[in-house]
Amino acid sequence: MNQRAFFVYSVLFVTLKRRLREMWMAGRWSAALATLLGVVGILVPNTPLERWSYDLPQLFPPQVSITNVAIIYMDEVTHARHNQPYDGGWDRTLHAQLVDVLTKCGAKAIAFDVFFENPGTDADADQALVSAFHTHGRVVLAADLGTSDYYGLAADTKLVPPHPIFRAATPHWGFNQLHVDSDDHVREHFHGWQDVPSLSWKLAMILGAPATAGTNAQYRKRWINYYGEHGTIPSLSYYKVLDGPDPAARALFLNRIVFVGSSTQAGFSGKRRDQFHPPYWAKSENLWPGVDFHATQFLNLMRGDWLRRIDPLAETGLVVLSGMLASFGLTFLRPRAATLTALAAAALVALTACLLVWYAHTWFSWVVVAGVQIPVALACLIVRRAEQAALVRPADLTTDFGSDDETLTIADHEMLRPIGSGSYGEVWLARSATGTLRAVKVVDRKSARDPRFEREFAGLLKFEPISRAHEGLVDILHVGRNEKAGQLYYVMELADNSSTASSDDTDRYVPTTLTTKLRLRGGQLEAEEICRLSVALTSALAFLHEQGLIHRDIKPSNIIFVQGQPKLADIGLVAGADETRSFVGTEGYIPPEGPGTPAADVFSLGKVLSSLLDRTSSDDATDKKLSPLRLVIEQACALNLSKRFQNGSEMLAALRKTCESSGFH
Repeated sequence: MNQRAFFVYSVLFVTLKRRLREMWMAGRWSAALATLLGVVGILVPNTPLERWSYDLPQLFPPQVSITNVAIIYMDEVTHARHNQPYDGGWDRTLHAQLVDVLTKCGAKAIAFDVFFENPGTDADADQALVSAFHTHGRVVLAADLGTSDYYGLAADTKLVPPHPIFRAATPHWGFNQLHVDSDDHVREHFHGWQDVPSLSWKLAMILGAPATAGTNAQYRKRWINYYGEHGTIPSLSYYKVLDGPDPAARALFLNRIVFVGSSTQAGFSGKRRDQFHPPYWAKSENLWPGVDFHATQFLNLMRGDWLRRIDPLAETGLVVLSGMLASFGLTFLRPRAATLTALAAAALVALTACLLVWYAHTWFSWVVVAGVQIPVALACLIVRRAEQAALVRPADLTTDFGSDDETLTIADHEMLRPIGSGSYGEVWLARSATGTLRAVKVVDRKSARDPRFEREFAGLLKFEPISRAHEGLVDILHVGRNEKAGQLYYVMELADNSSTASSDDTDRYVPTTLTTKLRLRGGQLEAEEICRLSVALTSALAFLHEQGLIHRDIKPSNIIFVQGQPKLADIGLVAGADETRSFVGTEGYIPPEGPGTPAADVFSLGKVLSSLLDRTSSDDATDKKLSPLRLVIEQACALNLSKRFQNGSEMLAALRKTCESSGFH
């Protein structure tokens, strides 16, 4: 690997490391909240979030053709045509005739969602029904658990099987209670216990469904996989079968399993309510007869395509991961972009959940992710941005001091003369209303979107609020903006005068920078002074990095002295660590990987300090004393990014340790 490639990979690694740390700092509380709410959302059972996660994908299932099951409804028309009661059992002769017709039509099996608890009033009718059961040979009858409409625990049940005269005709029976949720919807399979099977389970057993084989298969958690809206399973009215079905109707029952049950609100005898809600929300799908749910459960068992819920541990891990991705993924986006991203992410989660249900027959509580975690992450981002905007003090904002003649006017300051200039504007010497001398930097906008102008202002927005919080940073005292004149200015503390003139002689004022200081000292500094200067400047840089800012232009002329204290000045290129994409700086102080990172600032400061060491007087005693300091500064100037200090704090810790061990104070 050549050196250039090595530098590229090193930069990528350090940049990734820095971005991950910034993401963690910005999104950790949002991630904690989103994750907590997500975990609570899946641990609390039978919530709307859980129910919607199951229901919504089933609103648009893939088309399925049912060719092995049919339903016969004991409906309102049959009640009227055959004059059957609503508050008692039907004439058993009718049931016998129905079984005879189905036998002749070649029905493979018959399941009665009808409870034959007692003998009828007509013994001949009972005998005719018994004979019909014998003749067919595969009839499953309904039993009762004695728990009203809903399933109950084993301790709550009082099993009531069909009457013995009917059990003598067919030994197959299963209870017809359903697992009904608190919102009156049927979602989960319920197949009872050992020797107490459900109607659909018993029918699947006698037909040899693989799902019914194996130890404890009956207790396995299953959720109903619906095949479509009402009518997807072929059906026929009871009276049409009795009145002599046409050839097409007869073909409907050939080799099919036929379920027989009531489609009236009160059930076949008024004993219990027998209609419940499916997951479909259309008015036409308001209630389904109980027999439809039994037929659907049976189909699930025969086809092996019931719905499985993701393992609880895996689902918890998925929700934790989703909370973190949602929070950290939105961290650096602006509110509008974050909103669009959140909507797209929620839609992707919903689509993925639907595909899992449709084709993998697997579901999880995905509405917790799409409807709670993603919105919470987005809300936290918006709140955080709003708080950041609210925390900007009035003193941090710019003020337009424009006048009609569009000349720059700085309130209570007399502009004396320029004392410095560069590509980013001019620095003026000014006198305040109290007579205090100040430095004022003025930046002119060259165009409507002058990048220099906006870059300087962006740096001020970040630097000004913290400029007075550390002695190693130049104090920004006031910021102003004249939109009409296209000018930006800010008032700073003034550097020491390096000339021999008196402090009142403003015409001969020369700011003291590291460059002028070296010129006055013949280019040399004492070893102890270099150590103090190194610690002071590195301390300022470390503080800047701790605030999430980067200087990007450290060089001797941008280091000033105020009352003898060295300070980092010229903050026109200061930027947030997440906004340093422009290639800016001064040649000779830019590292091989380019500017824009804390490690790049360390390199620039290291180059400045290295030039100071090169200027010290050379003797054995001095060289020995400065040798540890030189090693630290050489590490700061390392061309190999991985061997360099990654930020000012790391460099500061090494410098302090070295200076103390070398006897510098």
